[in-house]
Amino acid sequence: MSLGFAAGRYSNGGEIRKLKAELDKRKVISQTETAALKDAFEQGADFWLKRDVKKFPDFDLRRENFAIPTVVVSNLKGGVGKTTITANLAAYFAAKGKRVLILDLDWQGSLANVFNTLRDADSALSEINQVFSPDADGSTLLSLIRWGGRIPDDLCYVTTYKSFSDTENQILVQWIRGDLPFDAHFLLANVLWTQAVKGRFDVVLIDTPPRMTAGLVNALSCASHLIVPTVLDETSGEAAAAFIQTADKFAQRYNPQLRIAGIVGSLTTRRPSLTASEERSRTDLVSRVDRLKLRYTGDELVANVWIPKKAAFADVAGRSIAYSSNSEVKLLFDQLAIELKMDKI
Repeated sequence: MSLGFAAGRYSNGGEIRKLKAELDKRKVISQTETAALKDAFEQGADFWLKRDVKKFPDFDLRRENFAIPTVVVSNLKGGVGKTTITANLAAYFAAKGKRVLILDLDWQGSLANVFNTLRDADSALSEINQVFSPDADGSTLLSLIRWGGRIPDDLCYVTTYKSFSDTENQILVQWIRGDLPFDAHFLLANVLWTQAVKGRFDVVLIDTPPRMTAGLVNALSCASHLIVPTVLDETSGEAAAAFIQTADKFAQRYNPQLRIAGIVGSLTTRRPSLTASEERSRTDLVSRVDRLKLRYTGDELVANVWIPKKAAFADVAGRSIAYSSNSEVKLLFDQLAIELKMDKI
């Protein structure tokens, strides 16, 4: 509606002034939202650490009573094998008799699409959006889970796609404007730490975007374990070490119970040995991590098991998960699970 059209409807000058004031207010809000989004993208992790922590009611009690092991696979660098590791670790847990929930919080939906394909289902749906509402609860999440087809038994997931990006931006703006009843960081925890979810699943695996978005900060805020995949080259190793430091800093404020399970070399040229270049990069990564001031000084954070670039992962695409159909891949992820102490979950 234009202001000119409104003037034709309202003879009272006060009504016109009210309408103009409302339009001006909306313009200011729009400018504020744009500035907030720009600030978040430019500052990344630091932006999400700006405000005081505001938990939802019974936060500590619900964590103690209802939280289940939640493994986040994350790195702020893309193309490092997060989806491959998440999918095959999920299959590992399912094979061990665990009831597994998979959440893909990257709006590109690569992981969700793996499971959509195994169900011959539509890949354009993004139902994860509904979980990121302060009004959502465990029942909301359970109403959205999908399973069946060629997906391993006891493994479920929630669909994700492009519209989740809009949801993340809306969450950020609501948090900045103070429109949320508690921190934007805890929307996912509010849904996961419920009797309904604990009664249905034994472990949650979360794939995250290579961006410090609402999805990633929610994952870090409710996770029990963090796995950081990285390509073994100098640039990627530097990025992995920087992300470990960021995650540790973030966890100290929002999730002191988070444990960094390990940094995992991925997409390596061969197995069991590394190339000379990969070995140098891995040695450098170990040194970088040792120099960081982390809470995990007693742990060896760089895993001694790495994931090669194998044709086996691509060969079964659309038919199954490699862990479930390739004995070599199964052995590899069994070893990785032991290395990262996933076998203790």
